[in-house]
Amino acid sequence: MVEFIFIGIVLSVYFARPALLSIVKWKSKKSPAPVAASGTIRYLALLSALSLVGLLVLAFGFGYTLLPLFGILASLFLGINLYLVIQKRTRILTTEILAVAGLSLSAPCGYYVAVGNIDETAYLVYLLDVLFLTHLVVYVRARISIPPSRTTPIGLLERIGRHREYYTVLGLVIAILFLLTWTTDLRVGELIAFLPSIAHSLVRLLQAKTIEDPFRLGFVQLGHCLIFSILLVVLMRDTTPS
Repeated sequence: MVEFIFIGIVLSVYFARPALLSIVKWKSKKSPAPVAASGTIRYLALLSALSLVGLLVLAFGFGYTLLPLFGILASLFLGINLYLVIQKRTRILTTEILAVAGLSLSAPCGYYVAVGNIDETAYLVYLLDVLFLTHLVVYVRARISIPPSRTTPIGLLERIGRHREYYTVLGLVIAILFLLTWTTDLRVGELIAFLPSIAHSLVRLLQAKTIEDPFRLGFVQLGHCLIFSILLVVLMRDTTPS
């Protein structure tokens, strides 16, 4: 029962965020709202109400009293993100990483609901989720930046140089992961959860193919999120308190 309520909260927040961003963009442009504006507002209100009710039920009905604190923290990240949207700074990497930091709070919340307490593993799960989603963000940014196909072949060094941001962030992510294996209980074998996404990203970027279907790209990344989550749960099962 508790797990289903939590999943409902996460899905409600996930689908409410794009609607909220759309409304903020309409307001910031100071232009007449589109025809669908009223429907979007009602949709946002419904999802917000569902997530709030679910949060209160878990916090006061089932004893997960720390969940409101996570909600406040997530709201702070969202507020900063909305401010950057109003300032028309949505495409900078910092804005997207802040959004990732807020969305990743669902990982330690899920751990809290499953285990019943917050410990070092919860913080570790949060860091791993932030690193994974940051990698996905820079990969999508790199794929979107690929220009239409050219008849002239592109050399390997040019392909790598074109995506300096991706390879720089990837190097930082890998360095932080190995640092975590030295400073926390994270085992090297648990890093396998990152391999499918990183391997797929490297292959696709080296192929230098233009995105033909953005929706397909999104579904592929969603699939990688599911694979990562499943692998991480399985690999970290021995270190998770029962």
